[in-house]
Amino acid sequence: MIRDWFRSRAALIRRLDAADRLLEEAREEAAKEASASGRARGTILRQAETIRTLEARLDLLQRANMARDRVR
Repeated sequence: MIRDWFRSRAALIRRLDAADRLLEEAREEAAKEASASGRARGTILRQAETIRTLEARLDLLQRANMARDRVR
């Protein structure tokens, strides 16, 4: 009976260790995904800023062309 208790306890400890390893792997994977997501978000924000800058430049060029056409 005591042997059975030790066996079942050892089996439980092995399962808990395996679950702990899986949990740690999941945490590491989530951290990697969060890091990649943060980098992607940063890239998207930089691209949006670039688009806004280009739109502003285009607007200025269009206004300059319209002003130039009025002078002619």
